[in-house]
Amino acid sequence: MPPKKKASNPKKKGKQKGGGGGGSRPSKAENSGGGANEVSTAAADEDVITHLSSAEENVTKLTLTKPTISIECANAFTSLFAADYPPKITIRLYVKNHLSKKERTLADKAYEECSMNFNKGIAQFHKMSENPSPENSRWHIAQVAFLDAIESAMRFPGVFLKTTGMDHRHLLCKVCLSLGQCRNKLLDAKGGIAWSRAAIAADPNYSNGYSQLSIGLQHTEKFEEAIENCKKALKGEGEINPAIPLRIERLERIVNAKPNSRE
Repeated sequence: MPPKKKASNPKKKGKQKGGGGGGSRPSKAENSGGGANEVSTAAADEDVITHLSSAEENVTKLTLTKPTISIECANAFTSLFAADYPPKITIRLYVKNHLSKKERTLADKAYEECSMNFNKGIAQFHKMSENPSPENSRWHIAQVAFLDAIESAMRFPGVFLKTTGMDHRHLLCKVCLSLGQCRNKLLDAKGGIAWSRAAIAADPNYSNGYSQLSIGLQHTEKFEEAIENCKKALKGEGEINPAIPLRIERLERIVNAKPNSRE
């Protein structure tokens, strides 16, 4: 497994997004000799720096804070995953240009831990809790492992989100889908929807993301949006749920019978 980059360092991320750097524009204004232009250019630079700092703070907050099962956290990851899609650099080139030897080892370990925690969560999902209770079901236990998987991945968000050639985004997608399934099992339809959207943001090509989202939308009576996502699921990659065409037929009957169901 090729190692990856630690993108949670706000200084490094600022250099990536800033490209040519903040000092280039003022120097152009100085060379042109325009005082007013120099002031306006400096102000524009300040706006850019402020914007980048804000973006870096958001990423840093997500990557340095332990993930929670909340809808707010799911929405934040949805935005983060979508911001760097589609990834544009190969894992090999990213590792070569952005990671030290030590970081490569740590990034490789982060991937292994993410995968291990995901598999642990899957095992817990299907295993009855030793002391089941309304707050200690197998789904409660499983979602802790899935959150640990996300935490492991977010030690190196650049590796998981910016690179191609391996399955980093797909792994994140499956972790988020599993969190959505846990929330659905615990009768939290809105939570299920939020984590399904995060899964789609991680890997928009995966059919199961849209399929699972359509179920949550159906439960919250957003029938037309559920139909749209069923149709996206049929065009997605991976194994297609054979029940989706029948689900579309049922949903279309509901929409036709209740034309005012659109929100």
